[in-house]
Amino acid sequence: MKKSLIALAALAVVGAASAQSTVTIYGLMDLSLAAQKDKISLGGANLEFNKTSIKNGVSNGSRIGFKGTEDLGGGLKADFLMEFGAEPDEGAANGSSMRNRQSFVGLSGGFGAVTVGRQYTPYYNTQGALDLVGNVDAPGYVVNNHIRGGGRASNALQYTSPTISGITGVFQVAAGDETAAASGVNQAGKNYGLSAVYAAGPVVAGFAYDSVANPSAATTSLASVTGGFAAIPVLGVGSDSVNVWAAGGSYDFNVAKAAFAYSNLTDAKSGRTDIKSTGWNLSVAAPFGATTVSANLGRANVTQEG
Repeated sequence: MKKSLIALAALAVVGAASAQSTVTIYGLMDLSLAAQKDKISLGGANLEFNKTSIKNGVSNGSRIGFKGTEDLGGGLKADFLMEFGAEPDEGAANGSSMRNRQSFVGLSGGFGAVTVGRQYTPYYNTQGALDLVGNVDAPGYVVNNHIRGGGRASNALQYTSPTISGITGVFQVAAGDETAAASGVNQAGKNYGLSAVYAAGPVVAGFAYDSVANPSAATTSLASVTGGFAAIPVLGVGSDSVNVWAAGGSYDFNVAKAAFAYSNLTDAKSGRTDIKSTGWNLSVAAPFGATTVSANLGRANVTQEG
């Protein structure tokens, strides 16, 4: 009888702990029929390339993820998220079919939230909030001035403040990759960023900044052709540092929502003139029952003197 009581007590403790925990499995698959035409003048030759394909992740990256929260009591919670990207259009033909996107753990409470691991940068999240299509990947890295790496920072420590008078602030420091790209240079992907977003009623306004040291060990030029296919220049490849900021806002008119953002990027590398990119992005979204129709218009000016 004594052993039975002990067993029942143990079950009660496990049941109470389980009631305070939540784990969610989620996923998304995004496949589109895409047609692309590129024209480029290089070395006196005018080149044109056409490609039609099934494209993965045009609006959102295909993924599967796991996230959960444990109530530790006293208003304190432990949180985790682990997410893997999928390539349903090609499987493992183009690299690994499962790749890490985000994976972090942290604590949250009245003080805000502190998280550690691979996470989206404050810049990427803020710009995504000001692009009603959702950081669309066409042409992505130029018009939206994304920094190479998909907007995620490895080995990152992030603090998110509680929302005060509609304002939420985020500060992030990331050590980047665990190995340096080359002897005597900054660790690849080492960066810091911050953002401030105001949201109240129909108005959202935000500002974000990100600075990345040695974002990639690869090399490229402003005008490049890769594998016989005309490539949009990917800013940040082979650079010593990339600094970018963006500001904008949105307004909800009830029948539709409109957003505008402006961004400014400087790509620096010793031995060459800095590459600069300034861009703007205008997007609208209108709900029709359970469906939302959205549109995005953007332009970027990429320059390099000398």
